[in-house]
Amino acid sequence: MSITERVVPTGGNTLVVGNLEAQWDSPVLPRLLQLAAFADAGRLWNRGSASRGTSLRADGPVVKVTPGLGVRIASPFGAIRVDFGYNPYDLPAGAAYFNARLQEGVAPLYCVSPGNTLAVLTPLAGQPPVQTAGSCPSSFRPSRRPGLLGRINPSIWIGQAF
Repeated sequence: MSITERVVPTGGNTLVVGNLEAQWDSPVLPRLLQLAAFADAGRLWNRGSASRGTSLRADGPVVKVTPGLGVRIASPFGAIRVDFGYNPYDLPAGAAYFNARLQEGVAPLYCVSPGNTLAVLTPLAGQPPVQTAGSCPSSFRPSRRPGLLGRINPSIWIGQAF
């Protein structure tokens, strides 16, 4: 059996976020359904990094706003929320790493960003290959499906979103 692992971390260590939502009764089954329009706004950056106080590489405005539409369904467990958010922004670039399998008790992490010049060295017998120390370039940009559907992010929640 083959298991494929795909991890695409992007982000930082500091987040500011705000949400605004309007809800109204559905014209169909108003006791069961509500409709919603919302907007989320926020910014993510690295606090305490080498470039002190600067935000992540600018991939658009300082505060990003993403709108969306949703349906709220009444249930005994709380509102079931079905939301569709629209992200008009390009996915941010960053460093890309390969998380290798566990070898001799070590799970190496290798920089695989485009343009990477960090060499991978063959170590002593029985040890996994080691990558030379250095900065991994922030040149990897994840891809997404083209068109409108590639920018729609669906989510389902039970209870209020926090």
